[in-house]
Amino acid sequence: MMREFTHGGEHDEQLFGLVGGLAFRKSVHDELASAVSSEPGDIWFVYTDGGGITTGFAQMRMAKNGSAHIRYVYSENSGVRMSLIRAAMAKAKKLDASLVYTNDRKAAMEWHTLEFSKKPTAREGEFVRWEKVL
Repeated sequence: MMREFTHGGEHDEQLFGLVGGLAFRKSVHDELASAVSSEPGDIWFVYTDGGGITTGFAQMRMAKNGSAHIRYVYSENSGVRMSLIRAAMAKAKKLDASLVYTNDRKAAMEWHTLEFSKKPTAREGEFVRWEKVL
């Protein structure tokens, strides 16, 4: 089941109770290549199984220029990752975002499947910027 929360709202305790078990693990930080953080206004998508156990999460932050930055897409299940990305994209459209982007590995198939484009970067390494105009 997909759930949506906005950090700074009345359900912060529920949000962080659901994601805390995953979001603050070192192994998840290693997979994401980043520690997980949140600011008021960030939109979280949390996927739970039939028993209410969190199996994935993603976060989206709206930029001042009208674009949406999808951050921290995490699940061990590729179908859940796709569901999280699709939920974030649907929310971005609802918020009239002009562009959706993320930073992820060059080989991340979800972004390619959803027709995001890789953008050139001067940085070396396995991460690139993926973006899609809405």
